[in-house]
Formats: sequence, C-alpha cells, structure tokens
Amino acid sequence: MVQAGTLDKAVGANLLLGRQLLNFADAILVTKGILEKDTRAMGFKWACSPAEALKMAFATQGPAAKINVLYKASKIICAL
Repeated sequence: MVQAGTLDKAVGANLLLGRQLLNFADAILVTKGILEKDTRAMGFKWACSPAEALKMAFATQGPAAKINVLYKASKIICAL
C-alpha cells in the first residue's frame, strides 16, 4: 500500500514495527477507536478497560510480570 501511494510511509512503518513487537511480547490493546475483531485480526489481544488488560496480563504472565503501559500508543513511533 505504501508503494501504491495509498498508505503514508510513517503509518506503514509503525504498522510493521508494531506487528513485529508481537514476536517479542504479548500485547493487549485497550481502545474505543478499534473494534475487537479488528484488534484480534491485527494479532493483538483486546480488553475493554485498562483494569481488564492488567488482569489478563497477570493471568497469563504471572504475578511478577513486567508490564509496559503505552498511553496514546498510536502517537508513538515503534523501534525494536
């Protein structure tokens, strides 16, 4: 889509790097702007609230899990 000019290069790069993140960590998305089915189609887990996301993270990773919260993550440029 970037090559065809239908997707901005910066957006394309963030999508690619965000997807690559899933090779290293579980990612749970909390947003009102993206539907659950679309979130899951991108490979992310979905939660309806930050509290639910934390509960999910500790349930899968254990009580000593290291967790990062990326507030307004759509405005962050990913780098691995």
